[in-house]
Amino acid sequence: MALKRRRVLQPRWQLSSALRTYFESGTLPDSTDNEAWPLVILDGHQEKIEVLWREYSEEVLSEWIHRKPGTRPAAWWHYEAEEPRRVLGGQTHLLNGAAELFWRADHGVPAYSGAILVESQAAYLKRLGLLDQGEGRRIRQAALKPERRDDGARA
Repeated sequence: MALKRRRVLQPRWQLSSALRTYFESGTLPDSTDNEAWPLVILDGHQEKIEVLWREYSEEVLSEWIHRKPGTRPAAWWHYEAEEPRRVLGGQTHLLNGAAELFWRADHGVPAYSGAILVESQAAYLKRLGLLDQGEGRRIRQAALKPERRDDGARA
């Protein structure tokens, strides 16, 4: 008599506060948090985290845009941004293939040293036609002004 194979179902991840924090900030929550341990295990497995982002991105983005129109969370910059934000003044670095890692990790800002002037997130989203319906009306004019960054040498 042949044995039937049972299909083992993978548990569906819940959009926990730890996972939401990771998507929003790009940093792992405190590893002592009971909700955070699965993320600690996934750290370094970007393809698996991207699958989770794709599953929950609509919900996370909807809530984020409601709270912070004209901006996007860290996971959006990491997995969905089309290009880096434009540098309007200052010096950036070309890093032989690593440049994309820098701007995706820093909300679209390319690697730089010293001070730079970079387009705001709101200006980037508007320029590329990525604002949600009605989001543009909720953005203050000041949010479209360039951002000055001066973090010292980062490359």
